[in-house]
Amino acid sequence: MTSETIARTIRQLTAIQQRIQDEPSLDVLIAGDQAMDVLALDCAIQALEAQQWRDITEAPKGTWLNGPNDTRHPDYVEPPKLWLLLKDGQRCVGYADAYYAEGGGGFDGGPYWVEQFSGERVTPVKWAAIPAPPLSEDRVEK
Repeated sequence: MTSETIARTIRQLTAIQQRIQDEPSLDVLIAGDQAMDVLALDCAIQALEAQQWRDITEAPKGTWLNGPNDTRHPDYVEPPKLWLLLKDGQRCVGYADAYYAEGGGGFDGGPYWVEQFSGERVTPVKWAAIPAPPLSEDRVEK
């Protein structure tokens, strides 16, 4: 299974899971001839996610760690936004911030990973690439 296929399947299963949670009377969803209960669905999502999570030490951080950290430098690479699995099991989108890393102005020995929207520092244990957005209906793959 490719990472795109895994990501698409997770999105589909998560949508089904949300539908079940939104309708408390639904504890089993019939999809075609398949019955899926909430527990089985949760297990399926976790199994697929486990296939794409990687150790945080292997996460891409941009060039600031081993290359130019000046954004004006022609070889500078911005830290990519990643899907982060945190120590407490929560997930968020974040990136490695050179400001909090050793040698940065905000270094205090804490984590250098930052949640994308709040700017809050987080401690991830795993990472995964953010899947590409789905194609619009007029650009369907053939």
